[in-house]
Amino acid sequence: MIIKGLLLIGILLLPGLVTFPYVKKKAWDFFETPFIILLISVLVVSILGVILAELSVFSLPRLLALSGFYCLLLLAGVLFIKKLRVKEWTAERAGDITPSPTLSLSHFLFICILLLALGLGSYSFEYILGGRDPGVYINTGINLAHTGSLIIQDKLLEGMDTSQQELFYKPAYYNYAKYPGFFGEGSTILPQFLPLFSVWIAIFYLTLGLKGALGVSVFFGILGIYGVYLAGRQIFNPLIGLLSALLLTVNATQIWYMRYPSPEVLLQFLIFAGIYAYDRYQRETNGWLGAVSAVALGLTLLVKPLAFLLLIPIGLYVYGKTSLGYTPLDGYFIFPFMLNLLHAILHIYWFNSYYMLGHLERLRSHKFLISLLIALGILFWLSIKLSPRLRILVSQGIFTSPYFRLSLSILLIALSLYAYFIRPQLAQEVYHPEMARLDRDYAMDSLVHLGWYLSPVAIFLGVLGACLFIHNRLDRVNLFFLLIGLTFSFSVLKGTEDAWDHFWIMRRFVPVVIPVFLLFTAYALWHLFKFHALTFNGTPQLPKLIFFVVLIFLLTYSLVIARPILTHREYSGIIRLMDQIAEIFPGNAVVVMDNFDVTIRIAPPLEYIYQKKALVLYQNTLESYQKFIQLAHRWMQEGQEVYFVTPLPQGLGLTKKFTLKVPEMEYAVGHLPKKINELYSDLYVYRLTEKDGASKYLLKLGINDFGLIEGFYHIEDLPDGNRKYRWTKGTAKVLVPGESKFRIRMRAWRPDFLPKVNMEVFTKNTLAAVIQLLTPGSSPSDFQDYEVVIPANLIEDPLTLTLVVPTWNPKDALNVPDLRDLGVMIEEIEVIK
Repeated sequence: MIIKGLLLIGILLLPGLVTFPYVKKKAWDFFETPFIILLISVLVVSILGVILAELSVFSLPRLLALSGFYCLLLLAGVLFIKKLRVKEWTAERAGDITPSPTLSLSHFLFICILLLALGLGSYSFEYILGGRDPGVYINTGINLAHTGSLIIQDKLLEGMDTSQQELFYKPAYYNYAKYPGFFGEGSTILPQFLPLFSVWIAIFYLTLGLKGALGVSVFFGILGIYGVYLAGRQIFNPLIGLLSALLLTVNATQIWYMRYPSPEVLLQFLIFAGIYAYDRYQRETNGWLGAVSAVALGLTLLVKPLAFLLLIPIGLYVYGKTSLGYTPLDGYFIFPFMLNLLHAILHIYWFNSYYMLGHLERLRSHKFLISLLIALGILFWLSIKLSPRLRILVSQGIFTSPYFRLSLSILLIALSLYAYFIRPQLAQEVYHPEMARLDRDYAMDSLVHLGWYLSPVAIFLGVLGACLFIHNRLDRVNLFFLLIGLTFSFSVLKGTEDAWDHFWIMRRFVPVVIPVFLLFTAYALWHLFKFHALTFNGTPQLPKLIFFVVLIFLLTYSLVIARPILTHREYSGIIRLMDQIAEIFPGNAVVVMDNFDVTIRIAPPLEYIYQKKALVLYQNTLESYQKFIQLAHRWMQEGQEVYFVTPLPQGLGLTKKFTLKVPEMEYAVGHLPKKINELYSDLYVYRLTEKDGASKYLLKLGINDFGLIEGFYHIEDLPDGNRKYRWTKGTAKVLVPGESKFRIRMRAWRPDFLPKVNMEVFTKNTLAAVIQLLTPGSSPSDFQDYEVVIPANLIEDPLTLTLVVPTWNPKDALNVPDLRDLGVMIEEIEVIK
């Protein structure tokens, strides 16, 4: 593990070290050099890793070999240049290379911020379960580490016909999913999401193991704070960089997503690294930094679809250059970005088309895409008609025009006031699928919700800081940063169709919106700090006093909001439990999960992390159970062991029982998350035998009924503890041998004030018998034997009996907390010879 850890350090340093001489043009300070080295290494390894994954040949040795080849190639280039032009090269660079400055107070404070971020992020969540996005990324990445491919070829599904495969698929998006986020087509499984974050999970897993892989978010979360600091320092000044980094570090969403295995912090790092490099590229005319910026921003297109919003500011950049004329320096930025864009489009076409189609459908339904295309068409037409005038306007300094700046500031203030005060009042009820009910349209509250995490004071200061930025610092270079901030803020704050529980919904704010708001907040605070005012009875200047009061308030507010999660570790203990569960199953085992939320969650890690053959039986009809039983018997004949895992007890031989009990943050809709709940469930593991699933002459409900019934509730015990039964639903089915006479032992209890009912028995969709049900007394042991005779012309082997009886609801009838619609209680069904 130590050697592999050193390999990871080498991967993160060597490509950047050998590339740095090409990029370095002017003096770099104590923090810029390591950041650029890390950034370049991440970019190089990201490109190589994604290509290897796309070619299905990903592995640590191959990644090391390609990275080493890259390093040797660039190192040879440096040595070759030195050998040919040693004098010129030395003279050319000597004036630029200066000793690294010593540590200053600013450097020391930022080191403290990074250490604080490391401490807050070190509670990495054990989020290996499936179900939501983080589990998909983790399982995709670790499966990539195991198999070397993004495409999953499921050998178990490969051996089935289409009707059998359908048992283990569930409709999702435009296709079917084996698990949430894993689309299936035959025996080929395609993970849902874009690949870059999962590639880095694979790298960390191969070098640091499973728990080390969970540290990917911490690593990129710290780099994201690092990038925001340098961007703030470059665009504004060092104090603003420090303030924004500090405010971001203690923000509840940043803390959560530094621990949560989801790619928001990777996107944050790449975007702000790209902004920082772009600013230096433009101001220093350093083409190599332009290429670094372009690759950083281009790789975001392989992280999340949200990154495609960058096409708007970058498209406007290209549009402006088309109107004003290109320079050789522009090629350093445009060509690398276009190559990354082309790569992303090709990747999506081959690997993520279903996922992206879903996002395009949302855009189309909101008419956003159509509006964008119309706007781009108008811009293109204007560029042709007004190109000479645009050149004149820009050359005359349109961005420095006080009228332009004032108009933009007024528009920004008006939109902010509308979004915070007026828009929430216009909210109506909409259907929320995640809550399965009508509720408030929370998309209308987006800016208010942002204020929950930043404070309303920070919202005010952020808008004020943005206006001050437009008034004081807006120029041709800073316009790019402003466009990115406004584009993401407008798109995210307008809301989206999504699950509206917190912290989940705030993930879209993490990459750009929150850091940009905090940068502008810091800028407004800095203006307050440097504002000159008279002393107040010998005390320090009042603006400086207000500055410290507001800063302390913002920090305290953030920590209060984050307090419930400061020591919380989501799903702590799940890895140890999954280790124990996985140990039960031998290498030749087939593990089939029942269709429940908890089993759907544990199935992906069992297969993709622990490398077990796993399936989820999504259909719970009698026909589907029988198809599954036939498959299970075939697998047994082939020498495989078959297991069934469910949170409910079954009429099978129990192999092992587990209790899953791990902490889980509440799904807070309409308020901030405050409570730590539990994900709690029993898990029963059964090993199937060749006797299971065959029709029984004596069928005892809850004892030997697995695969033979449909339309029954879970097993219940009589008070004496020696007899089991199941309640039927309105319609229940039972598979029995092909005989004519049956005894059904059941109890038809219901409240006295409800009418008596009869049971109808159907076979082959034909009414075969009617049973007049008795309504016994209150004793649970009052089961009655009923005889059923099936006409000879309706008999087949095996025979399906369909039991239909009117139901009653305990909640409605007796006002007890039981929402089930109940038919009758059945204990056993026996063939009468």
